[in-house]
Amino acid sequence: MPHWRSGALRNAIVAMGLTCLPVVPAGGQINAPPEFQVIQIAPALDRPVAMAFTGDGRMFVAQRDGVVKVIQNNAVVSTFIDLSAEVNNTVALGDRGMLALALDPNFLSNRRVYLFYAVDPIPGQPDEGSDVATFSRLTRYTGTAASNGNVADLASRTVLIGATPAQGFACCWRTHTTGALRFATDGSLLVSHGESALYGVVDGGGQTPPCFDGLMNPAEDVGAFRAQMLDSHDGKILRIDPATGNGRPGNPFYNAGNPASPRSRVWVSGLRNPFRFAVRPGTGSASTPGTIYVSDVGWNTYEELSVSRTGGENMGWPCYEGFANNAAYSSINLPDWDCATINTPGNPGPLKPPLIALHHGNAMQSTPPGLIASCLIAGAFHSGDSYPSPWRGGLFMADFIGGWIEVVRTNANDQLTGIYGFGNGPGAGMVDFARDPVTGDICVLTMFDGIHRLHSLIGPGDVDRNGSVNVNDLLQIITHWGPCSNPLTCPSDLNVSGQVDVNDLLEVITHWG
Repeated sequence: MPHWRSGALRNAIVAMGLTCLPVVPAGGQINAPPEFQVIQIAPALDRPVAMAFTGDGRMFVAQRDGVVKVIQNNAVVSTFIDLSAEVNNTVALGDRGMLALALDPNFLSNRRVYLFYAVDPIPGQPDEGSDVATFSRLTRYTGTAASNGNVADLASRTVLIGATPAQGFACCWRTHTTGALRFATDGSLLVSHGESALYGVVDGGGQTPPCFDGLMNPAEDVGAFRAQMLDSHDGKILRIDPATGNGRPGNPFYNAGNPASPRSRVWVSGLRNPFRFAVRPGTGSASTPGTIYVSDVGWNTYEELSVSRTGGENMGWPCYEGFANNAAYSSINLPDWDCATINTPGNPGPLKPPLIALHHGNAMQSTPPGLIASCLIAGAFHSGDSYPSPWRGGLFMADFIGGWIEVVRTNANDQLTGIYGFGNGPGAGMVDFARDPVTGDICVLTMFDGIHRLHSLIGPGDVDRNGSVNVNDLLQIITHWGPCSNPLTCPSDLNVSGQVDVNDLLEVITHWG
């Protein structure tokens, strides 16, 4: 299966620093394994970039222009909100706009929606260019009771982060801006944002004076080292209280005297452009957010998939790219946030290498070898029993430019056990994944070809995949009882645990017929 699209598109995007949201022509249908049916579940929209499911058959979709649509039964049933006058939507170049939304875990009762976007420096049309300095803002709206949450109550607006530029996220350049919003296991809200540095040069500060001329805190004028700076929101994943926007007690750098400070909110640092991430199901507790898998868009050489298990991890950018020291940035000396500060009291880390590093052009230089990538999008975990092996329980990820979909499998300690090809996407443009809680299906959003449901044609317990669960499936379980190291060649391991055992037997019995 090819993992790159050849030609001018790839070369142009690589040359301009691997921004994830260029203007890209539409592709075609997702090519999935024969066990799956690909179903389009939304009508044509204007550059959709993020989605979230309500749990009762509705789906909220954010467009880059700041308009949020509500979809049900493959039709738009309402516009939740239109913030196009407030959102800096620079389509021609860069990745500004409204790029993230999340629904409160209790949305069906509280109707709360969270929106994350770059702010238009001068509200209204036309949008200012992507090189004009601005900032990112996180807001919350509540849907009206009369609309069952489908239409925002404008009076409910609450700015959680970014009421003023200096309180927000610096957007000093056209890219590496807003990332993703995900609710954690403990009910906290996780927020990712890029470091907003220039991508075509080594940016150690001083490259974007308008960003710090009365807009942002001048101390943040350190370029890519904002990813290391604990007093900046940029280049981080934050963990906040969704009610207040404050950092949560228990965060690694929490300051009880100033819970709204950037360092009180920081959960993970050292990220370049953490455009998408996912919380692993079954991890975390009432007081801990869970294990986070974050895809970080690379600079010259590598795309990274990294794992945060405890919080406080430093993923290394710009001092490291992939597993290697980044000489271009390591030679820069700054007073507080350069590479020499990592693992010191002021910037304690710990430094965390990636789980996977995919090379931009040579598959044999990837870790593990075999794939190349240019803009990694991860993703969403499958959970439940609706998918057959090897895709059940795995992390679905894609390459925005390369047009492939792969499934990453790890063990209980988050160590890599395999990467399994799922298929080719519709050309370039896959930009978000989500699991539909009603069906259990993974859905993939493509900015140019709609939203697609990846629906399994193989039911739970159907070992031989013939459409019925009967004595033949039972015999398969008994015959292959014991260790199973390769889910591709061992379909009897229904729950992909590495063992054909009583749990697989119980699944067959439960779904008999």
